[in-house]
Amino acid sequence: MSAQKQTEGKSSVFIDYFAHPSNVKDSWAEALRSKVIEGIQETNRVLITDVDAEDALRVEKARRENGELSAAGDASRLAVMTQLGANYLLQGTITSLSVDHKRSDDGKSEWYAAVVNYTLKVVDPKNGTTIASKTFKHGESITEMATGDTPDAAAVDVAKFARKAVRALVDEAFKLNGTILEINATKGDEAKQVYISLGSAHGVGSKARFNPNRSLEKVSCRFLMTAIRKTALYMLDL
Repeated sequence: MSAQKQTEGKSSVFIDYFAHPSNVKDSWAEALRSKVIEGIQETNRVLITDVDAEDALRVEKARRENGELSAAGDASRLAVMTQLGANYLLQGTITSLSVDHKRSDDGKSEWYAAVVNYTLKVVDPKNGTTIASKTFKHGESITEMATGDTPDAAAVDVAKFARKAVRALVDEAFKLNGTILEINATKGDEAKQVYISLGSAHGVGSKARFNPNRSLEKVSCRFLMTAIRKTALYMLDL
């Protein structure tokens, strides 16, 4: 499938500080937050602003630690975000981030292993309404083992899994809706080349999947039903 490139405006998302228990170091929380930001940036779906870069939104260390930021935030702070152009606010709450000392059976090797539990939610700063929310856990399964020579190294290692995991939240909160504009190549009842109204400017890249629906115009019922049976159309960016 091919797509026409467009430069429509993207939503502006402010990334707030992550609330966390007092036994979770600030540096550990920031490592996780940084990977979340990195993962969102890679989707190219929204425009990101780090609240730590805005003087009007930067808050003191004590407030970051005491959990106040786990709620929708105070009204005045949300109002400032709206004034600064925020369409959405992403908040994070770390429930736990544990680091355990490990030793091999023969006692010759030692290391640290980390497990993190956290929740991310997207909030409308105009009214504090939660748009989407997801809870994640990393470090417990074999495919997501996080280790290090020091507790700090293990905590940083477990944060890396947030980079990919956050894409599920982005897909839920910032859905893309496009239109099939033209079908250029066909083979029997199967569409081989399709142009849609979304492209790289929207964060759509090679091999992206779309679920067509019956409301799409400019597409014959025969091709549309074929696409639905296939369950997905593939797009190659021009």
